Amino acid sequence: MLRSLVGSEMCIRDRDGLVTVSWSAPTEGTVTSYVILATRAGQPRIGISPHVADTPYIITHDLLIPGMQYEFQVVGFNHKVAGRVGPRSAPVVVAIPAAPKPPSWQDPPAPAQIELVDTEANPDGTITISWKPLPPGSVTSYVVLSEREGQPRRAISERLALSPTSYTVPAQDLIPGASYKLQVHGVYVNTHGPPSAASAAVVAATPGAAQPDGGAPAPGRPGPAQAVANADGSVTVSWSA
Repeated sequence: MLRSLVGSEMCIRDRDGLVTVSWSAPTEGTVTSYVILATRAGQPRIGISPHVADTPYIITHDLLIPGMQYEFQVVGFNHKVAGRVGPRSAPVVVAIPAAPKPPSWQDPPAPAQIELVDTEANPDGTITISWKPLPPGSVTSYVVLSEREGQPRRAISERLALSPTSYTVPAQDLIPGASYKLQVHGVYVNTHGPPSAASAAVVAATPGAAQPDGGAPAPGRPGPAQAVANADGSVTVSWSA
């Protein structure tokens, strides 16, 4: 089993909004790939890369929000077995990609209006909205807006990275049985574009209840999982129903 710690990380912020992450290999154990983890200020840590073979790795701007601060870590894998997560890099602020410079007395151009693709109420009480991306260079982040029936419209998400162009509103931010219309608007640095047209009204589901389309209630919680590492590098996971 891989237990060795990946060495210290070094991040280089590039002027075009990319971030280059490099690290030193563990001093012991077998490493077949690495995954880069990112922590945005005030947000939970997430995996931000596929499995990569070696250092360094360039993180593209569509996975990061320009102007935001991030810290990066790296974890090594021996096939499917993860080692310990390496130490955090120094914080870096993602650069804002260059855009056509407006006259000094004007604000940056506002992003265009966004076209929605789909809005769907999920059985677990969440609602997922998706939209078509705006042209590269015209937007640095997206924000999802929500209007509950009888209530004023409000932002229901933080600024979102350019990819993916979808967002699932957590159940704790919604009221089961309430009707919502969602919108999305683009942001270029601090200049907000117009909101999209409002979605059709969707009703937040009550988790565990039978759905209007005849769907069954959500299943119960499975028993504790048991994992066994196999000699070929795979891991077998079993559980009780």
